[in-house]
Amino acid sequence: MLFKKKTYDETLVETLNLSEHADTMHGAPINTYFRNLAPDIALCMNYCWRVHYDYSRDFWHGTEGNYAQVRVKEISFRAKNHASTKTTPLTAENTLVLVHPFFLHLSNWDYMHPFIAPHATNYILALTTVFNHRAKNNALDIVVFDTAHHYTSISSIFVERGAINKVMFTHANAGSLIDYDALKMLDAKNIFVAGMYNSTETMYGNDNGCLSGALSAIVRDVKDRKNLYVIRDLCLDSPQGINRLKPLVHSLQPQDIYYWENDSRTVWPQEQTINLKQFIELTTNRS
Repeated sequence: MLFKKKTYDETLVETLNLSEHADTMHGAPINTYFRNLAPDIALCMNYCWRVHYDYSRDFWHGTEGNYAQVRVKEISFRAKNHASTKTTPLTAENTLVLVHPFFLHLSNWDYMHPFIAPHATNYILALTTVFNHRAKNNALDIVVFDTAHHYTSISSIFVERGAINKVMFTHANAGSLIDYDALKMLDAKNIFVAGMYNSTETMYGNDNGCLSGALSAIVRDVKDRKNLYVIRDLCLDSPQGINRLKPLVHSLQPQDIYYWENDSRTVWPQEQTINLKQFIELTTNRS
């Protein structure tokens, strides 16, 4: 198996019903559509927090001698081509934006500790609830902000299943979009945001957080921010910020959601923060 550490969650295949996409050679699930790129995709997922690479380069040279020349440009090209042909228009009055929805479970699992593992499991179960809810009514569209390599792993599978409508690609290790003009498609009556990671203090210092960065960009672009909500049950802090010596006072689920306004780290308003049950109620087709 390619990974030296378990940077991915081995339960994903069963929990998300991905058995046909299980890659026994490289570990993490990879959409069979991209199977010829599996070694490159797996390496991107394994090293994305350790080495910054650029999707515009033909190759990324890893620190491990045997793992050089990862075809990152090809991954990006194939991911965008898949998205251009498989995604569907946004037509519902509600849009859910999921920021890097599988990042922890595909690339950060080596930071996992037994006392926070239930939080990560609850998140995936909540995400499954959302996808099932999306399948039962036409009042909700789902958009993902995702890296090309994570898209080729799982998000693209949910696009093919009809659970995800659109993808907006981000840089490899940030919530910043490659094309900010794509935000113009977010013109639904109500917009909901969730994902990972919320801005936190980590063992390496302050983490701006991909979720917080994406939320900030949406705030700047949205027409009416009064109809912009964050779903706390579907947000996670980075596991790098967990104090392993005091497990009882830390959680992956944020107490506060942060975003950036005028270059200042700001707490998202509580009145626009909802739970999963409220989200389901707000986005259920009443007709």
